[in-house]
Amino acid sequence: MYAQYGAGFSFATKNKGVRADFRPETFDEFGQRFHKTLSHPARPDTLYQQPHCGVYRKDDGGDHWHDITEGRPSRFAFVFGLHSQDPYTIFVMPEDDAETGEAGRARRYVPDAKIIIY
Repeated sequence: MYAQYGAGFSFATKNKGVRADFRPETFDEFGQRFHKTLSHPARPDTLYQQPHCGVYRKDDGGDHWHDITEGRPSRFAFVFGLHSQDPYTIFVMPEDDAETGEAGRARRYVPDAKIIIY
């Protein structure tokens, strides 16, 4: 993720604290694969993001992301959303580790075929 400064001619990375387990350096500033980043209209300075390796929150436009994945069965998820009224509630559907399917494509499943709210 990059932040834009000034008249749009300057950019800075904003990836501190985000895991990239598939990279040689787990906490590298570059190379994360962000699937979705959201902010709630009631708290626009709080951002939530869901890359390949966890779910993260950043408060007050800070430089560091906080890992909020603990307690979930997997660090990986694709479905990700915010509660319409409560800016502190997010919805995440974790998925199991990938299995190799047809033509070498990875398949992921919801753990135990159950959708659970954490």
